[in-house]
Amino acid sequence: MIYWLKSFISLLIALSTLIVADDPCRFEHSKGIIDLTSLGRTDGKPAYPDQTPSIGSNYVYSYNPCKPFSEGDACKGVAACQVSKDRTLTFILAKQDSAEWDAGAGPGTNPSISYTLDTKRVSVELVCATDEINELEVLGEAPINTYKFRLTNKCACWNGCGGVPPPPPPPPPQQNCTINGSTYSSDREIIQSFPFTILINPPQPQSSPPTSSYANVGIYSRVIELILVNIPSIPPALFCLNAMEKLSIFNSPNVVIS
Repeated sequence: MIYWLKSFISLLIALSTLIVADDPCRFEHSKGIIDLTSLGRTDGKPAYPDQTPSIGSNYVYSYNPCKPFSEGDACKGVAACQVSKDRTLTFILAKQDSAEWDAGAGPGTNPSISYTLDTKRVSVELVCATDEINELEVLGEAPINTYKFRLTNKCACWNGCGGVPPPPPPPPPQQNCTINGSTYSSDREIIQSFPFTILINPPQPQSSPPTSSYANVGIYSRVIELILVNIPSIPPALFCLNAMEKLSIFNSPNVVIS
């Protein structure tokens, strides 16, 4: 019994010290995606080498987002490194496998990525840039063993690099539409009622001008764009397509509304 209890306690201690790190390159959140992959060098060197703090210091700092780098005798496979200006002292500040993302507490708060190594903690504030600025500022060490950086780049923006923008908002709810005594419950039923063939999402690109009628259907199965070619009349059911954003008619000089 005592042996089992000791083993159980040892297991709890091991689990309590296990840190599951975030992806150091990419952060997905309800606000969007931040992807720093393109900023990090992959040749073992830092993307931002030997940065001087904004306040006086006898040290310079190097940082590489996403991928590890090496510098000097001590910094091997690290995310951030501290080196004395005379190059005699080198200290590991962070490793990629301790990365932890923070989306920001509220509006106006920048996201950040932090790294922890023993008693040291490096926090990198991510500032969104709408131009070609690519800058790392070292803000200093305060309090002791707590290091603050500020990275300004378009990749620090939500969906700035490698991100997938959120899908467009859904169109108005689909409702039954009755016209000329006929009731339709979906856009598919509507276009299938037309007295001519309508292609659905044909391969792109189409010829210009188009030679056949087709519809572009969005992710919510609603007709977004309708192109009609060489038609004698416009079917009344067309007016039930309440999510349609664009209608084009070609080679139909005598078209009428039937």
